[in-house]
Amino acid sequence: MKWTMRFEGEEVKVVANGSGWVAAITSLNLLHIFSEGGLQVSSFAFYGLSCVTMDKHVISLGGPVVTATGCRDQLAVVTHVSDCLPSNEQVFHYMVLIFHSFKSRSINFGYVLFLFRSETDFERLLEDFRKTPRRLSEDF
Repeated sequence: MKWTMRFEGEEVKVVANGSGWVAAITSLNLLHIFSEGGLQVSSFAFYGLSCVTMDKHVISLGGPVVTATGCRDQLAVVTHVSDCLPSNEQVFHYMVLIFHSFKSRSINFGYVLFLFRSETDFERLLEDFRKTPRRLSEDF
């Protein structure tokens, strides 16, 4: 099946997929979740640690997206919480969503503090990701 979607006034930054769904995260920090047929199917907005109903089609994220990945019925999303701290630490927010018949709910969320002392630290981390074999896991 082939379909396209236009995002007026938004740019898609990250795409992730799982079993029967596709997620697109845009420059407006919105998470759009589609069925494999192209219908939007979400119903929650996330503001910090609280979850409120926003719209049946879109999830609003607390900050710019860093990355997202999907596996089967799960979606993990990592976003920036703030600008880089004076200590060069970065604070990220993560959440894991699970889909049951396209009714989504947050199953895990929290904050992560990440420190790169130099550009070399970041380069070493990337090199490790390239060299180390990874395997599919049920756990995030």
